[in-house]
Amino acid sequence: MTNTSCFRLRGFSDFGPFNSLQNFLEFQRQEWMSDEADLTLGDVVRRIREVFFGQIVVYVYEQALEKKPLLDILRHLKLSA
Repeated sequence: MTNTSCFRLRGFSDFGPFNSLQNFLEFQRQEWMSDEADLTLGDVVRRIREVFFGQIVVYVYEQALEKKPLLDILRHLKLSA
């Protein structure tokens, strides 16, 4: 196993959800590195935030056009007012 194929922090091996997230981020990093060189996990997190934030904004806009109540939209997104 090469150093770039697996990213693991010492002491966190027992935390299943952490490893799942870490594996997802590493997989995504490897996939995007075919387009861009030298991405860090932080770069991957920032890129995911930008993409999903844009999708949330579009969703809220579409719901607002349909005159849906804001509290219903937030409840669906599991966000507090």
